[in-house]
Amino acid sequence: MENDKVILEELSNTYEQLNIFYNWYERVFTGITSKSKLSEALSNIVRATNSLCAVMVSIGRGKKLSVVSSWTSSLDLEKKVLVELESQISEIEGKLQSEYKIPITVTIDDKQMYLLIVPWKTNRIINGVFIYARDSRPYDTNEQVLLGNSSIQLGVLMDSSIISTTLDKNNHELGLLLTKDISEFDNIFKLFKDSDKEHCSFMSKFIIPEGISIFAISSKDWKVLSSSNIESNGKNIKEVLPSGIVDMIKKCDDYEGKLPDNKTIIIQTVKNQTNEHIGSSVIITSHNKPQELLDDLSEFCRGYITRHHCNAKAYESLSHIYTSRLISMSRLVDTMHPTLSRRLRNINLVLRQMGMAMGLSSKKMDILLLSAKLLDVSLIYLDYETLERYLVHGTSTLNSGILRKVHDHPHISAELLRHLPNLKECITIVKTHHERWDGLGYPEGLKGEDIPPLGRILHLAQSLAFRTENHFADALDMLHVKGEVGWLVRQAGRAFDPRVVQILLASIDLPIPEELQEKVDKLG
Repeated sequence: MENDKVILEELSNTYEQLNIFYNWYERVFTGITSKSKLSEALSNIVRATNSLCAVMVSIGRGKKLSVVSSWTSSLDLEKKVLVELESQISEIEGKLQSEYKIPITVTIDDKQMYLLIVPWKTNRIINGVFIYARDSRPYDTNEQVLLGNSSIQLGVLMDSSIISTTLDKNNHELGLLLTKDISEFDNIFKLFKDSDKEHCSFMSKFIIPEGISIFAISSKDWKVLSSSNIESNGKNIKEVLPSGIVDMIKKCDDYEGKLPDNKTIIIQTVKNQTNEHIGSSVIITSHNKPQELLDDLSEFCRGYITRHHCNAKAYESLSHIYTSRLISMSRLVDTMHPTLSRRLRNINLVLRQMGMAMGLSSKKMDILLLSAKLLDVSLIYLDYETLERYLVHGTSTLNSGILRKVHDHPHISAELLRHLPNLKECITIVKTHHERWDGLGYPEGLKGEDIPPLGRILHLAQSLAFRTENHFADALDMLHVKGEVGWLVRQAGRAFDPRVVQILLASIDLPIPEELQEKVDKLG
């Protein structure tokens, strides 16, 4: 545990500053989007650190070594470095289970050679190692941190290229089919809504004899589906009928009799094929009307209730299918890059911590977690190369045209949720998960209190998850590093709501820095 803290301290305090100062990320990774270009990245690293070679090696059964990619000034030197590695592989592999990097010194051709060995891991399992070598001097602490983090990034890139190649061949067509289906759903949902509006007002289109009121009522929520008085449509029966009549309807029995005002009421129940009560036809008349007319009206009303129930069931099935499509699209995006599943786990970790600290109801927590699951669903609409590039590098290497498409993805994701009532509360959260407290976010540039509270929480959780995804560490563990808290405090009032930051730090028993407290106090 103490060793892990030291590692995290190095990552936060050293890597960030040196990365910015030397523009390391741009020098090493710009343009690196596939396995075929790994050697280009390794050559950049070699030149930037005055190394002689850099080799990415996989470790197979029986400790068998296989070079995945390399860049070296001498193939002979590379072979000799690999021989040295092979002679110590069992000991080195054991150390790498718990250590972040291993510097060693070896003698090659009567010359002292300084090596740095970094693990290549996937889900904490060692696939192989990166080896860096030079003869001028040992790699100092700062260089070790830079090389360690760069190796992690290259390992992720390697995993991504393997998965991406498979998906590109086998699953890209599935993504296209899913998005095509989604566009077809727009038309289907529109037909349902238009049909529902038509049915809702159908009674107002008929001439109903004077003195007769008709109500088609659903027992699911005791609402008026359609009636002879169009203003009653969609309202709860308590809002349009006297309490005595409401009680009679809710008994779910057929009834015919006189009301206190001498009007006649006819209640006939409607059941589905499984004998479940689904609604009631209610006719109230103030005059004696032919029984045949009343029977016809009641039959017509009951038929409408049955059709509405069938449509509602069909809509429910359609919604389940649509939801499964969205989840499939979201999972397909997740498989495009190995860090995404870890990012989602970290997002959920922070959300649950925040929810507990803020006393959010279980309903709001469910909405937050579901929003986190679907927030990037529309990224599947990006072309494959752009999507992979964005997932690996973020927005730093995208041109302005593609950047606009990426910046629009929260809005598109929110649009995809609009058809489903159970996802209605997720829409504003998904739409605002990239908005910043200072108004410099996207897609709408909302500022401060204009950003919904749950959107602010999700933005913080996603940002923390993104910062830790390449370090194989939980987002909350990273916050126990002094430098990481400093970054979070600097971003309070810029990217994040200071109060949300304060609550998060307090929830994991971290002291509140004076700078953060001042920002919170200014908000009142």
